[in-house]
Amino acid sequence: MGSERSFETSHGTTVTVKGGDYGTYIDIKTLRKDVKAAILENKAVNDVISFKRNTLDGETTGIGDTYVEIDLTNQYLYMYVDGVLVKDCPVVTGLPGSRATPQGVYRLKSKSRNVTLVGADYRTPVSYWMPFNRGIGMHDATWQSRFGGNVYKTRGSHGCINLAMKDVSEIYEYAKVNMPVICYYHDRIDAFKPISAYERNKA
Repeated sequence: MGSERSFETSHGTTVTVKGGDYGTYIDIKTLRKDVKAAILENKAVNDVISFKRNTLDGETTGIGDTYVEIDLTNQYLYMYVDGVLVKDCPVVTGLPGSRATPQGVYRLKSKSRNVTLVGADYRTPVSYWMPFNRGIGMHDATWQSRFGGNVYKTRGSHGCINLAMKDVSEIYEYAKVNMPVICYYHDRIDAFKPISAYERNKA
């Protein structure tokens, strides 16, 4: 969990992604209990390290074939379910600087309808809310007139993934709690042309 991963993007290239909370981690609580007991009894610690898994199925440690992929550089989202590209759309991510959306492989924490997002300088009601990194998540952004391109450089979010209403409703239907959300930076693609779900599945 949080370590570097090689990820093959929808563009057919490979990027290195570091950070996030999706994956396997040591069961610290159990280990601490066992070590404390051994010390108090003046015994050597002879323990098998147990692990927990923050993953979609609770078993495998890889990303698998059901996930959301967010290209932060080219401002585009791809969503796969059982290996099938079910949704692709432009997004607006965090304003560059202190509000930039961090890269990493995260776990989708929940999905909710009609939520009010509250921050230090805003209070915004949204129809769809899918958090994956503390206060950062995917949601509708009716105040954005355009998505994709360089919109994020001047009208970027506080880190969230802003989506058009027509897109977020579909993503919400496909979303599964605990599925991985991969946020990464990619080389800038000149004359960017997204890989559409329609064209990918037709092939």
